[in-house]
Amino acid sequence: MGYRNIKLELIPIETLMKECGLCDCEHNNYYGCTSKSKNKQNLGYCFTFDCPLAYEANLEDMKEYDKNLYEEYKQEEFDPIEMGAGWMVQYREVV
Repeated sequence: MGYRNIKLELIPIETLMKECGLCDCEHNNYYGCTSKSKNKQNLGYCFTFDCPLAYEANLEDMKEYDKNLYEEYKQEEFDPIEMGAGWMVQYREVV
């Protein structure tokens, strides 16, 4: 298993989980990931903070990569990360 860099795009965490090929629903309360976690000590978690393929999208990411999503979130009191919006900026995929 390896990774390939891709054009940056916004994707919901739920969609990424279904399409990435790393999700292991048998472990970690259905949020298992066959990639090692970022601390490299345990089986990974399919959470926004522990993804080997993407990072959590903030308002500036939305402004750069998806203007419609930016318009939706720009008036909110909190940043999308603080709100737990679950949007990711995917930068690589499994090959």
